[in-house]
Amino acid sequence: MKKNKLLFLVTILVYLFLIGPLVVIMAASFSDTNYLKFPGEGFTLRWYQQVFTMSAFAKAARLSLFIALGGTAIALLFGLPAAYALNRYDFKGKDTIKTVFLSPVLIPCIVLGFIMLRYVVNQYDLAVIPSLLIGHTLLSIPYIMRVITSSLANFDFAVEEAACSLGATRQYTFFHIVLPNIKSGIASACIMAVINSFNNVSLSAFLTGPGVNMLPIEIMGYVEYHFDPTIAALATIMMVATLGVMLLRYERGDGGEDFLSLRTSLALHATPLLREGEENIAQAWSTELEQKPDDSSGETGDAQDSEGTVLTQEETPDEIAVTENGSPARTLKASDPSGYTVFGNVYINNGSDAALDASMLSGDYAAKLGAEGPQVLIIHTHGSESYTMPPGQEYDVSDTFRTLDTNCNMIRIGDEMAQVMTDAGISVVHDRSLYDYPSYSGAYNRSLASIESYLQKYPSISFVLDVHRDAVQDANGQQFKLLCGEDKNAAQLEFVIGSNGGGLSHDLWRENLKLACAVQETLYKDYPTLMRPVTVRNSRYNQHMTTGSLLVEVGTAGNSLEEAVNAARLFAAGFAKTIQNGT
Repeated sequence: MKKNKLLFLVTILVYLFLIGPLVVIMAASFSDTNYLKFPGEGFTLRWYQQVFTMSAFAKAARLSLFIALGGTAIALLFGLPAAYALNRYDFKGKDTIKTVFLSPVLIPCIVLGFIMLRYVVNQYDLAVIPSLLIGHTLLSIPYIMRVITSSLANFDFAVEEAACSLGATRQYTFFHIVLPNIKSGIASACIMAVINSFNNVSLSAFLTGPGVNMLPIEIMGYVEYHFDPTIAALATIMMVATLGVMLLRYERGDGGEDFLSLRTSLALHATPLLREGEENIAQAWSTELEQKPDDSSGETGDAQDSEGTVLTQEETPDEIAVTENGSPARTLKASDPSGYTVFGNVYINNGSDAALDASMLSGDYAAKLGAEGPQVLIIHTHGSESYTMPPGQEYDVSDTFRTLDTNCNMIRIGDEMAQVMTDAGISVVHDRSLYDYPSYSGAYNRSLASIESYLQKYPSISFVLDVHRDAVQDANGQQFKLLCGEDKNAAQLEFVIGSNGGGLSHDLWRENLKLACAVQETLYKDYPTLMRPVTVRNSRYNQHMTTGSLLVEVGTAGNSLEEAVNAARLFAAGFAKTIQNGT
């Protein structure tokens, strides 16, 4: 109890220390005296009137605002792509470049001002305005870099790579995926840079000239000869303006955490139906009807994958069965080898920059079962993903097609897989953590840390399964379910294999692919359409940790939980049989 009271007292003192000077200034600005005094005497607004009637303050404020906004804009132009490159890529000299960009923070402003004056302004005879813009740009870049770098650190670049593998250009993904998801960080960086630039004294003192003053320099000149409440009134106006900007940003919703919208998340982790363009879809895929259509079929609109590309009616039959949970049912399988790498009965869609041909997949996969200790790790980077339940079986949702109820999300799917493998004599560790909650962004980084910990604790683990679910929807947002042709109560699954095509180190990714092909061949014997074509993408998806790492998508958002569970059990049995045989 005493500790709580002490902490409360310390908190109050800290608030008084921070807010006290502001209260004193505001109170002094209304004092009806000719000098600064607290508490003031009387009440008047004449000092505010004087602020707005002094042309020197108005001129200096306009210049300060122009320089602050201009310098921040130029700093953002250079700092944003630099921050992106430093977070996105690994290259020689990366740390040195970071240091260079952040160096203005380490150098006192007075030193920076002197260097600018001596070696830039005087050397090249620059005018005042260009000098100020250059100086304040240098001042703003570290703030831009530091804040945006922090936002990008929480961004899952696997999403960007997924978009690229679906056909999006680097330019498109940068402007339509990366930037929208770090807009809060960009806004915060700009606000910090503008405020710091607007209030800077040391740098501005060296770079201003006769008749051209920034507002802080003008204030210093005024205080040197006057000691009236005018300065208090001006300070109050500046505080209120700053508070107004912050409140406006909050009201517009720009102050929250950066995260991927649900629609974007689903879209960028969806099935790769259209990577080769609309004109190739009819050749790449054949669609089989799984159930006799009812009267409501054909009214769901043109079907599309979650990326938003529309399938034409020629490519999508009018007869689409709508099942008890309301989702139209389809079975997808590759029928034409064009555009695929074919290895045995496995079709592989190489959406990465890495080279691939069937000859690279010959021979046994590298991962082998250990003799003692845990052998398989099941983890869920996006554990809150869930399915479409039939009427009367709905669950509590945390978002559309997401739930924290572990009986209905991917944790349940992992439980079923673990049980089947355990019954087959395989030692399984099932991590039931939700790495995509409360924030979707950064989930892969968090799951990677856990994978590293498990592998360190249990060196016997050779196989890591990251279990997700996919999403396919039509133009109206209707979710499609994908069903196995041989067991209409089971969803289709898909392997997504990471590579080093995006520049990240993952030299053994073909061993992961070999394993995926081996498992898919095993399943093909009894269930030829249980597995969709394997997809290879540029991102690693944490699969660089072992040669036995796989990402498996179990069904889609349109499938029911029961269909996903049945598919998971069929898959787990085939996976167990494969790794036990060792080929």
